[in-house]
Amino acid sequence: QREFAIGGQAFSCRLGPDLLATAAHDEGGKIDLNFANERLLRALFLGLNLGPTRADALADAILDFRDGDNNKRPRGAEGPEYRAAGRTGPKNAPFAATEELNQVLGVDAELVAQLAPFVTAHSGKDGIDPMVAPRPLIEALRRRLGVFDLDPALDADRNQHAGVLVLGNDRKQRWTMKPATLSTNFLMQAIERLAGK
Repeated sequence: QREFAIGGQAFSCRLGPDLLATAAHDEGGKIDLNFANERLLRALFLGLNLGPTRADALADAILDFRDGDNNKRPRGAEGPEYRAAGRTGPKNAPFAATEELNQVLGVDAELVAQLAPFVTAHSGKDGIDPMVAPRPLIEALRRRLGVFDLDPALDADRNQHAGVLVLGNDRKQRWTMKPATLSTNFLMQAIERLAGK
């Protein structure tokens, strides 16, 4: 009996004449289609160089696909829009697998291929773990969320990067950045201001 190490080497064994290889990967570094909010989905689509109108429509369509109601978001798609396109849907339930993106109105095979390395249906998180996230995803998100230096040379030099915490309250649309070395007391004050306390 052998345990799998996440991110470890593939484990191989013979099953009759066939060779079976398997490995475990941490999905925490990907955007979970079932938990990501509109802002994170929109940032992902903008990071893939889609225009703002299409990014908004795709984020709304994904949220409408997974939610349990028939209330259409401003740029989303519910039953009438799917029927008008000659399709069934939306699922109105969580994604079971990322391959279900093919069923979302407005998502084509090319976009599914672009999204594949960056999305999951299994992390159970509303954000990503930057320690295991693919570097291209971090780059796309940080630029779209405004965490970059205006000087391209400084921004490209990772030795110039300082540890910062990006704090936000999506419901109130309040965001701030603080140094990672901030004392706990000042950090709690910043969090309370964002919460409106």
